[in-house]
Amino acid sequence: MELEPIEKISVSDGIIELIKKQIMEGKIRPGEKLPSEEKMAEKLRVGRGTVREALKVLIYMGFIERKNKTSIVSQNIHDKIFPKDFIGRLKQSKNVMDMIEARLMIEPGIARYAALKAKRDDIETLKEYCEKMERSIKDLEQFVTFNNKFHLHIVHASGNQIMIDIMHGIQDLMRKNQEFFVLNSMNIKDRSIVYHRNILNAIMNGDPDSAEKQMVAHLKDVEKEMYLILSKE
Repeated sequence: MELEPIEKISVSDGIIELIKKQIMEGKIRPGEKLPSEEKMAEKLRVGRGTVREALKVLIYMGFIERKNKTSIVSQNIHDKIFPKDFIGRLKQSKNVMDMIEARLMIEPGIARYAALKAKRDDIETLKEYCEKMERSIKDLEQFVTFNNKFHLHIVHASGNQIMIDIMHGIQDLMRKNQEFFVLNSMNIKDRSIVYHRNILNAIMNGDPDSAEKQMVAHLKDVEKEMYLILSKE
């Protein structure tokens, strides 16, 4: 059993991290209103002053804004994480292979760390997304949604906040690539489910080498299929 020192943080810091995490995971969307300070204090069982302190820090960091005495998630949240032109450059890229190549550079390493760090809740969430992908194989939108969630949750299981921020920053572009890909490929969905199961099993077994290898195999299969699709156009 490995034990590490537990970092002591203040209650307000805990609230800051909680709200940031929910924003980055898309549970609170840009432009969405946050509950009132009173409601948040009641739900979190803390003083209203503690909530107010946390919100002030989040405003300073650019995660939320105040409008008409209401706290809302910043509409330009990704500008707070990336250089202003970073997402724009990605979205303007004419080469759809850039995304697959970028994913090949980073996702195998993410899968490796997920196998080392994933908690029981992470495993259960990944299982759930795999099952929902299988059940929605005839529904393009739902299939892509759960495919995207599966990959995003692997990065959360890795525990690396920098990678979490990067993957969430490019998730819209990832989804568009996935929609194009699934729409134009006859049997990629069946193969994707098999690869996802293999990746999940490696993470469940705490096998970083296998998790990395399976992610490479999955993305190489996607890369090969994309070349075939583009060669027909």
